[in-house]
Amino acid sequence: MNITGIEYFVVSNKKPDIVLNGFNKAIVELWPNCIIYEDDKLFDGSFFYGYVKDHEMENFSEENAYKLDQHGEGQISLACQYYRSLRMNTMADYAYYDGYEDLYDDCPKGNILRKNIFILHEVYYYTLILPGTHEHPFSRKIINILEEILLQESEI
Repeated sequence: MNITGIEYFVVSNKKPDIVLNGFNKAIVELWPNCIIYEDDKLFDGSFFYGYVKDHEMENFSEENAYKLDQHGEGQISLACQYYRSLRMNTMADYAYYDGYEDLYDDCPKGNILRKNIFILHEVYYYTLILPGTHEHPFSRKIINILEEILLQESEI
């Protein structure tokens, strides 16, 4: 079997129990007969969960892993890793904050001005594994679910 799936990474200070509960609820609403696999859950909040729509998709995924099925859906996974300190060097395709659109719109792609260094403390690194690119409607739907959970204001 070939390795398949596309990984998307998000860094957030949103606690894993909030993210996981919200994500599980949304996936069950999307797939009422879904099968959820808890592969690993640690005391620091780290986890790895796998999701398939039903037994048909489970069988398909055993042979094809994270490929899209004939209905345009496929197996997904959500993982979380806790970091006391995380340093990332990145190149940004776009950036926005507090309602401001692309901070780099007048800066050509590949320009050194798009280089960013993030030094973060007490954060969670979420990995979403999807069967298609972010442009595919199914993958976009799953990405939107995670983004919505992460962007919700926490209730105190």
